Amino acid sequence: MTTLSEMIPVMLLKTEQAKLNWELLGTSSFLTRIGSAVLEIGRRNDGIAFLNLRNADSVVVESVNYNSLPGGLDEKLNVLLDAARRRAYGTDQLLGSLKDQLDKL
Repeated sequence: MTTLSEMIPVMLLKTEQAKLNWELLGTSSFLTRIGSAVLEIGRRNDGIAFLNLRNADSVVVESVNYNSLPGGLDEKLNVLLDAARRRAYGTDQLLGSLKDQLDKL
């Protein structure tokens, strides 16, 4: 049986390949849709990173957080959160545009 935590490295890879489009959900959380599944990633009020899997009815069917993950996956969750944030805000595109503009000065 596959678990949500086991898929974190794949989610990170697909995010880095720009195959997952993350959207801003709140001030510190982001979401992406994959078929009927919705992934939500963010930070709780205490600063702990979390990842939720929601079904088509928006019910959380599985959830993991930084403290519940085995070694290695905890840091990958933080990297995934940062990658989701950068995709949602368009950070890389903005930095690329800024670099182009600075090069023209």
